Amino acid sequence: MLQHISGSQLSKKTRSLKTKGIILGSKLLRETDKAVFIYTREHGKIRAVAKGALKLSSKFTGTIETLNFCDFNLYQGPRNTIITEVKQEKSFKTLRENLDKATSAILIAKIANELIAEHVKTSEIFDLIEETLKEIVKSNKTLIITAAFVIKLLDILGLLPDMEDIKNFHTHFPVKYQKLIKFLQENSFSKITKLTVKKDEAPIIKSILKDIIEYETEKPFSLPL
Repeated sequence: MLQHISGSQLSKKTRSLKTKGIILGSKLLRETDKAVFIYTREHGKIRAVAKGALKLSSKFTGTIETLNFCDFNLYQGPRNTIITEVKQEKSFKTLRENLDKATSAILIAKIANELIAEHVKTSEIFDLIEETLKEIVKSNKTLIITAAFVIKLLDILGLLPDMEDIKNFHTHFPVKYQKLIKFLQENSFSKITKLTVKKDEAPIIKSILKDIIEYETEKPFSLPL
């Protein structure tokens, strides 16, 4: 679900809004426009249109990339929220220099974009995304960091099964992985990054996370950790 900003969030006189946000993704609209999916601390997720973004002379070139943190000026048009100005604050460029880290970071943005509904407005999510990206920059343990992000986001959204009552879940998780999920849910990244995941455990963790997401959201989900 994507957010169309309500009039109550915008000035009645100008129907404009200034906000900071992280870009979770985008998609092509018509030949030169883009729909940009932004998560903000104050307003939740916003779907905004960058008109002419694909033109060579576009003012948006390089700024509306996935994972960029930006200052946005938005205008509520008759049908869509329009990006009138955008200024990049932070881009996590170092992530793009490492394929494994870049893949994990893009996956985090994808998961956030697909799981967060328009009514969800919490600073916890904004802080979680930012903190997770910083951890990926610092550490090579991208699998456990990404897994922790998924568990913590599901927990915030109320979609995480109760590990103490997991017998009521539709599939059985070995106790070992029930404990792992509980650990990822309750502990800080500083403790989580001390964990070591064996090579043969990675597909099991991936399968469990995928199963939880698909069961709780009732839709297929690709999780290429």
